[in-house]
Amino acid sequence: MMKQWNELSESRKHRLKLFVFYFTVITALYFSLLPAMHWFVSYTHITILNSIFGLLVFCGIQLVMAKHMRLSLVDLGIKRIIPKDNLLVTLLITVLFCLILVVFKWMLIQCIDGLEGLPLFSPMHTQNQAGQSLSEFTVWVIAIAYLLFCPFQVFLIHSAIQGVVMDLFPTKMGRYGALILAVIAMSLIHLPIDVAYALIVIIPAILWAVLYLKYRCLITVTISHALIGFWAFFILDYDELINLFNLYLSSH
Repeated sequence: MMKQWNELSESRKHRLKLFVFYFTVITALYFSLLPAMHWFVSYTHITILNSIFGLLVFCGIQLVMAKHMRLSLVDLGIKRIIPKDNLLVTLLITVLFCLILVVFKWMLIQCIDGLEGLPLFSPMHTQNQAGQSLSEFTVWVIAIAYLLFCPFQVFLIHSAIQGVVMDLFPTKMGRYGALILAVIAMSLIHLPIDVAYALIVIIPAILWAVLYLKYRCLITVTISHALIGFWAFFILDYDELINLFNLYLSSH
């Protein structure tokens, strides 16, 4: 271990120390705030404010980190020109994943007695954490806020964590380690909403981490993230499935 450390250049050592420091600060702050965020959601049944607050705070810290590490826009996956193959592959995989979500919900409706009669598509019919239906206006506000803050989430997880780790450890093991770290981080930031959310997001998180690993483009991962999230929660209404699942667990 010491030999590998000594073989690192002074520049990489400095960047690694900065990343570990800021990552530790963000992790400690997040878990310190987690009880308060859980309380806020259980008291108000509103999750979007937690998400906005957390994204702004943590992205702000990571911008300071990026400045200290002297990361360029390219280092952060921000590109002026998107290769056509990158955009095409991203869109094809995203559409395929959205179709899989439809099939998965249909299978659940067919196989689970408690879901009989549940509509396959429920456009703009979202519930809060208490299982209460929200007004169409409220749903649209939440949907727009979700789309606007998708780039912040992608920056938080992929640009400032996955991409930085890929650069610090430019080996095959390092790249896959960065991918795993990104998936875990994406799951954890959904923990204040609900444990079920944190678990269900793991599957698309793997997809987004693989796309970033292959193309390292914030814009295309953001497009995929926005489309899948909007489709799952504002068209298919996976919120209702999660609420029904939680009710099932609480009654058994």
